[in-house]
Amino acid sequence: MYLKRICIIICLCALLTSFAYGKTEKDSTIKLLIEAGAGYGLSTDTLTKAGSRYGVSGVLRFLVKPDYRLRFGLETGWLHIASYERDSIKNEFGTSAVDASLKAIPVMLVFSMNLSKWYMNTGLGYYYVISSISAFGESVTDARWNIGFYLSLSYVFKLNEYLDLYPELKWNSIGEIGKTLLSAQISLSYSLFKW
Repeated sequence: MYLKRICIIICLCALLTSFAYGKTEKDSTIKLLIEAGAGYGLSTDTLTKAGSRYGVSGVLRFLVKPDYRLRFGLETGWLHIASYERDSIKNEFGTSAVDASLKAIPVMLVFSMNLSKWYMNTGLGYYYVISSISAFGESVTDARWNIGFYLSLSYVFKLNEYLDLYPELKWNSIGEIGKTLLSAQISLSYSLFKW
C-alpha cells in the first residue's frame, strides 16, 4: 500500500511540473515515438550471492510526445533478476545438475519529463515474474504478477530529425517480492509519425 502511494505521488508531481514548465516548442506538433534498447543490470538482492546477480535487460516503449515537456505511454521489456547454475550438486537423493532463474517482464504506464537534454522517467504497473528450476530431470516453472515501479534518468543525443539516442540509468523495484535492480542501458528512439 505504501509503495502504491509513493508511485502515485511521483506520477502526479511529474504531471504538475510538466504543465508548470509549459511548451517546449512553438508549434503544436504531437509525435508518436517507439523506443527500443538493451543494457546490463545488477540485482541488489544479497540473498542471491551464490548465483549470478548480473544479466542483460531489454526495453520497448511506445510514447506520445505532445508539445509539452511530458511524454507518456507504455513500456515492456525483459529483466534478469538472478540465476544459479551448477554442474553437480550432491544430496540425499543423489547427484544432479541444477539450473534456476528468476526473470521479469514489466508492463508499465510511463511518464517521461524533459528538462533540457535530460529526461526524468517513471513507470508504474506490474512485473510478470517468472521463476524456474531444473534438477534431477524435473523442471518447475511459476509465474505471477507483482506490482512495482521504476525511476530512471536519461540523456538525449539527437542523431537526426527522426532518431535519438538515449543512455539511461534505471532503478526497478518489484515491491511484492522485495527485489530491486539497477541497470544501465542504451535506447534508440524513432519518431514513427507526427501530426
